[in-house]
Amino acid sequence: MEKKNEQTVLKADLEKLRKEIELLKNSLNKLILEIKSNAPTSTMSSMLMKILKHIFVFVVLFQLSCTTTDSTFLVRRIIDGDTIVVYRNSRLFKIRLAEIDCPEKRQSFGLKAKQFLSKLILNRKVEIKIKTKDRYGRIIGTVFFQNRNINYLLVQQGLAWHYKKYSRNKFLSQLEEKARINKKGLWSQKNPVPPWVFRKNKSF
Repeated sequence: MEKKNEQTVLKADLEKLRKEIELLKNSLNKLILEIKSNAPTSTMSSMLMKILKHIFVFVVLFQLSCTTTDSTFLVRRIIDGDTIVVYRNSRLFKIRLAEIDCPEKRQSFGLKAKQFLSKLILNRKVEIKIKTKDRYGRIIGTVFFQNRNINYLLVQQGLAWHYKKYSRNKFLSQLEEKARINKKGLWSQKNPVPPWVFRKNKSF
């Protein structure tokens, strides 16, 4: 049974690699067409960024699928409520939890979100569904522990917002609304400030 599970994981990872190669090929073809048509520099820069993004995801998936069939990562560090550092194949990877945004450390419930995540998964093995990377080079993904979606759990506990700017997940919206109605976590505050608003205000 264990060997069968490993083969299933490897097959899934190889399918992800195939899709990334296809996306990369399409992006390269588009770039070639843009160059031939003397496209503006801004357009070419945008295309190059997309290609680099696909290359990054391809490399990560290649490292994770070809060196081992193990689908787990060991959580080495909790940076904050939505960012962790995991270990696998003698390498460390910084993971940003997809579709959610936890309060910043200097905000109310920011420390509680970090403590909740630490108690739950620090020094434990988790599964991660990789989606892409962000502008800071972090891998964006969904974390699973004991078959539970940790991204969902943080929103459910009122320790994270549904990051609607980057997600249209209806189920996450429902979880957030339920947490808001039940005044769980950050929703127990009268006027909670979204972390993206907090960051923007602090930048001035």
